[in-house]
Amino acid sequence: MAAMSIEKLSSIDTRLAVIETTVTRLDKAMHGNGKPGLSDRVQCVEHLVDNHLAEYKEHIQNRNDSEKARREFWNRVVLAIIAMVVSNIGTIIFALFK
Repeated sequence: MAAMSIEKLSSIDTRLAVIETTVTRLDKAMHGNGKPGLSDRVQCVEHLVDNHLAEYKEHIQNRNDSEKARREFWNRVVLAIIAMVVSNIGTIIFALFK
């Protein structure tokens, strides 16, 4: 019976050593061990994504502002053309009844 429990303890000790090695390796990968770790790299990627999102939103806003200015410009051009046409029609009608 004692031999069986020694075998079990030995098996548990071996498994525990494997688990400890794996956890240590994962901890080094996560925290870097002198190099940028996964957590640092994820924070860097998050920062880059946030910057790109802000740039994209600014680009969309600038595009919308540009389109709005373009529409306002053409609205003024059309209004000026209509005013000239109405003015010329008024001049022609006035000249016809003179």
